[in-house]
Amino acid sequence: MILLSIVVPAFNASEYISTCLNSVFQQVDQCIEVILVDDGSTDNTLEIVFSEFSSHIESSSLIIIRQANGGPGAARNRGIDLCRGRYITFLDSDDLLLEGYFMEVMPLLLSEPYDIIEHGFIRFSSKKELIYKYYKPLYNYSGSYDLKDIRNKVFAKTVWYPSIRIFKNSIWHSIRFTEGVFYEDPMTINRIFLEDYTIYYCAKPFLGYRINPKSITSTHSSSHMMDLANFYFSLKDNCIPLIIFKIRLARSILYFYHELGTNDHIMSSILLNVRDLPRNIKILYNLKSVDLFFILFTRIYILLDKVRLTFRK
Repeated sequence: MILLSIVVPAFNASEYISTCLNSVFQQVDQCIEVILVDDGSTDNTLEIVFSEFSSHIESSSLIIIRQANGGPGAARNRGIDLCRGRYITFLDSDDLLLEGYFMEVMPLLLSEPYDIIEHGFIRFSSKKELIYKYYKPLYNYSGSYDLKDIRNKVFAKTVWYPSIRIFKNSIWHSIRFTEGVFYEDPMTINRIFLEDYTIYYCAKPFLGYRINPKSITSTHSSSHMMDLANFYFSLKDNCIPLIIFKIRLARSILYFYHELGTNDHIMSSILLNVRDLPRNIKILYNLKSVDLFFILFTRIYILLDKVRLTFRK
């Protein structure tokens, strides 16, 4: 019986793939399967995996899939198609699972009362930076909830990392990651959180999220900004969670705009749209302070954002 499938997309991941997979198999190798989807790597990622994890490959706890490069969305979708577990989660090839992950989540998975299980994470650049005392949970609550009761708070505070969530396999029967774009995570995971699922929040950190200067999310381009802008304008429903989502998304696009100095017309259109968004008390109450400042004092925020970027450079 496969309880949990872990999908690991990998592209030229030779520097970190051993650490990533060891963080899983040093904790458990029963009742799970790891599906590593090599997304057209041109380095020795697969040679390392076959050399160091041959016993797990032989036992079918590690399954290797090769495909032409299609991006992380396509790699995750290929893995989802092959998952046999009751639950599915994701792990990027430069990240790692922290100690105690399986001890905490396995009882929750075995009891099967929840559609989604979410846990905390710690950002780090090197292992010595995995300092638990600096960890702060995203939310001020933990335990079990119906998403419909906390949806506004989730959309106001969450990050959309797939790897901090475990999903029932059935959730993915009708949804897949957006392919061929950058930042496919928020474009996809938000749709799941608009449904009325049950969720369990564990306030402990079990993901080490690596700050990798070579990763897609660390190197911005005009095409990244355009993908986010097109996604912004695709959000037509003006329900409260999506209004909150659009406010936060507009702030991210504004940062890219100041960083890149391109797409004036697109940025102007987004700011005009933000100006016309509803601003009722439920929306304003749920916003984080920085998002509230952005929506109420947009011109001042724009100036401060430019200054912040200047000092960062």
